[in-house]
Amino acid sequence: MATVEQVASSVSVSSQAGGPLDRQVTDDHVLDVCDFMTEWQTVASRLKVSDADLADIKEENATAKKRKEMMLKAWISAEDDKATYRTLGAVFIKMKKVNLARKVFELAADANVDESSTSAHVVDDKNAEPDANASDSEAILKRALEEGTVEMQIMKCLVQGPARVGKTHVKALIMKKKLE
Repeated sequence: MATVEQVASSVSVSSQAGGPLDRQVTDDHVLDVCDFMTEWQTVASRLKVSDADLADIKEENATAKKRKEMMLKAWISAEDDKATYRTLGAVFIKMKKVNLARKVFELAADANVDESSTSAHVVDDKNAEPDANASDSEAILKRALEEGTVEMQIMKCLVQGPARVGKTHVKALIMKKKLE
């Protein structure tokens, strides 16, 4: 049977501790995994998603894709930092779905590239310098929190934080989308 290291090596991803495989699976990649994941209930069992969560997921979600998504989100919520690409890929390897593990590890590599090359700047007016110093950024944030709004120009925004603190809600507000 293939190992995590062998599969990671086959897609040119470092399997060293603390590397891209040890990062938490992102919300964006949850949807990507749903596109290629099969046997979601077996995956849920191997990820140790609780039977109560599975029953709720089945009852509240009509489509298989939505069930897969909610199962992965329940796993991420329950496991927090332990809900990594390595763990998910290892489950697929144990299920003898090495091609799916490769796809998961490729997503980890993509997340690593995005994280290392992404920077976001908050700009309070169109003429301001995007590289404002920290105190200017703090003033802009303080004003936004007090007034409830601030004009922003965002090319790419990364919202990070522990599980269940409202990252998805903040992202929806920024993107002006309704939460499901």
